[in-house]
Amino acid sequence: MIQLIITIAIFILFVSHEISTFKILKKYKKLTDEQKDFIDQMRNDYDSLIEKYLDLLQKKDEPGKNREP
Repeated sequence: MIQLIITIAIFILFVSHEISTFKILKKYKKLTDEQKDFIDQMRNDYDSLIEKYLDLLQKKDEPGKNREP
């Protein structure tokens, strides 16, 4: 009985996620090329910031390395 409830809950979560993803993609298709380029640029900036942050964390964790100020 518990497995059935868990299975139904997971199914509902999956379906709601797919519906929200479909809605986002539908809105994305309606954007102009300029707006899509802006979103892509922001995504690239975000990715580069994450990479820099992870590099800084890695440098912090390495003992005996000279850190940049």
